[in-house]
Amino acid sequence: MNHLKQNENFESLSGKLEKALKSGLPGYGGQAAMAPRSGISREKLARQAADARQAGVLLLLYPAPEARLLLIRRAEYPGPHSGQIAFPGGEIEAGDRDAAAAALRETEEETGVPRHSIHLLGALSDLYIPASHFMVHPFIGRMNERPVFRPDPTEVAAIIEQPLDFFFRKENTGLREMKFANGLRAEVPYFDINGQMLWGASAMILSEFLTILGKAPNV
Repeated sequence: MNHLKQNENFESLSGKLEKALKSGLPGYGGQAAMAPRSGISREKLARQAADARQAGVLLLLYPAPEARLLLIRRAEYPGPHSGQIAFPGGEIEAGDRDAAAAALRETEEETGVPRHSIHLLGALSDLYIPASHFMVHPFIGRMNERPVFRPDPTEVAAIIEQPLDFFFRKENTGLREMKFANGLRAEVPYFDINGQMLWGASAMILSEFLTILGKAPNV
């Protein structure tokens, strides 16, 4: 699936993805390549996640003309994910039917892409984020053409349209030791996007997506 340059290849990619998502997910086995190497057990994380808040995020694909993946750089704010590269999305609210509806609504609010123009292909595995105490439900969506973006500047500092081929190349990944607010140190795998790190939960979600495509990251 390298070098997806033509719309017919994008159509093929979408069809294969939709079929694969219905055939079972790799789960943590697909996320693990980009998981911070902190030594915290999955059992401990599962206990912490018991009363987590719920959120939905969207991996949006579209041809431009090559297959592209939508990312955002979050605006600066007093919070654990300030300024980070991420997928559009946010907390499930009372008016949302489910996590998918929350992901679509948040994508529209943050980027200006109308939710009704997005076709959902399926869901990836849930993932708990200890820093913000969210259980994230990721979804994959597609559009038939490049969207017109109208980002909300209070939430989004930049729209990032990344060619999907970018994530297939080892030279675009790295490993860095980081120290967190609680004093914990960990080796953190990341994707290097124009000198900025895509890491943590977003990188783990993307890793499962790439695993489904048969292009698991090797850091």
